[in-house]
Amino acid sequence: MRTFLMTVMFVAIAAAVSAQDFNKGLAAAQSGDFATALKEWTPLAEQGNVHAQSNLALMYIRGDGVTQDYKKALKWYTLAAEQGSAKAQSELALMYGRGDGIPQDHKEAVKWFTLAAEQGNDTAQFYLGYIYSNGEGVSVDDEQSVKWYSLAAEQVNSSAQTNLGWMYENGRGVPQDNILAHMWYSLGAVNGNELGGDNRDVLAESMSFWEVLQAKGLFNKCINTNYSDCGYNELQATGNFKNEKPDGLWEHYHENGRLESKGNYKQGKKDGLWHFFNEDGTLEKTETYKDGELTEETNLLVSQLSALRDSIQSCWIVPFDDESKKIVVEVGVAFTNVGKIISGSMRLVKYRGGSEEGAKLAFQSARRAMLRCQKDGYKSLPKSYAGEEIILIFDPTSF
Repeated sequence: MRTFLMTVMFVAIAAAVSAQDFNKGLAAAQSGDFATALKEWTPLAEQGNVHAQSNLALMYIRGDGVTQDYKKALKWYTLAAEQGSAKAQSELALMYGRGDGIPQDHKEAVKWFTLAAEQGNDTAQFYLGYIYSNGEGVSVDDEQSVKWYSLAAEQVNSSAQTNLGWMYENGRGVPQDNILAHMWYSLGAVNGNELGGDNRDVLAESMSFWEVLQAKGLFNKCINTNYSDCGYNELQATGNFKNEKPDGLWEHYHENGRLESKGNYKQGKKDGLWHFFNEDGTLEKTETYKDGELTEETNLLVSQLSALRDSIQSCWIVPFDDESKKIVVEVGVAFTNVGKIISGSMRLVKYRGGSEEGAKLAFQSARRAMLRCQKDGYKSLPKSYAGEEIILIFDPTSF
C-alpha cells in the first residue's frame, strides 16, 4: 500500500459568529491544552462549524488529548467535507486512500480529492496527479496526471513540481523534454524537495551545457513571474530597444517556443558573439558579427585548437587495459573568458571502439586531464568563445 502524507496544521478562523469560543480553543490547542480545545470546539462542531469539525477530526486522527479514533475523525471530516471545505475533502480523501480505520477505497479517495482539487487545494491536486499516473481507483491517464501536477506545481507544491519533471523526462502525458524536466526538478529542489535536486543532477549528466543553460533561464523566468510563466516563450523574440532600434541582449524563438538564437544588437545590428540553436535545444552553430556583418571569426582556429590539445596532452593518462587503448571519446566542454573550465560543462558527447562502461572510464580520464592541466586557464582560447561548448576528441592512437 502506498503511503500518503498528512497535513498537521489546525485551522484558524476569524469569523464573527462563535469566533471567540473557536479562537479560545485554538489558543488552547496550540499550547497543548487539548482538553480545553475539545470543550470549546465540540459544541461548535455540532452546530455545523466546519473549522471546528476539521480540527476535531485532526485531534482524533493524532490522538491529541483524546483516544485516537479514526471513526470519529471520519465523522467530523465527512461533515466538514459535505459543507464544501476543500481542506476537509482532501483530508477525508487521504483517510480513504490510506485506509485509516476504514476499508481502503481508492474510488472514494478520487471522489473527494477531485472535489477539493477543483477548489484549488494543491495537496489534492498533487495526489490526483499521482493517482492518474499510477492508476489507483482510475484508469491510468497521463494527460490528467500532468494537468493536476501542473496546477499544484503552479501553487509551489514541491512534490508536484518534482513529479511533473519526471513526467517531462519520461514523456508521460507530454512530449519528452529534458529542458523542461530540468526546470521542474530545479523548482522542486529550491522549494524543499530533495528528490527534485537528485533527479536534476542525474539528468544534467546527459544534457549539453547549452540545454542546461536554457533550463536555468526558464527556471529564473518562472520564479520571476511568480509561477505564471513556466514554459517556453510564446513570443517571437524578447529584448530591449534604444532609439526605437534593438539594442543589447536579445533572444529569438522557434515556433515551438524554444530558443532559436541569442546575442547582442548594437543600434539595430547584430554585434559580437551569437549562438544559434536547433528546435530540440541543441547548439547548431556560433557566429561572430560586427556592425551587422558576419566576420571570419566564426570557428575556433585550427592553431588555437591544436594549442589547447597540446596543453592537455601532457596531463592525459590513458588506462593500461587493452580496451581503453582503443576507445575514442568526444568530450564537450565550455570555458570562462580567462580559459577556466566552467563547472558542470564537461560531458561525454559520444564514443567509439569499446563498451559503454569503458567509454565512461575514458571520459573520466579525459576529464581529469583537462582539470589537472588548466592551472590558471587555457590561454590559447580567445575570450570571444567564453561560454561556447567546444568538442574535443580524445583518441589514444593519435592524441
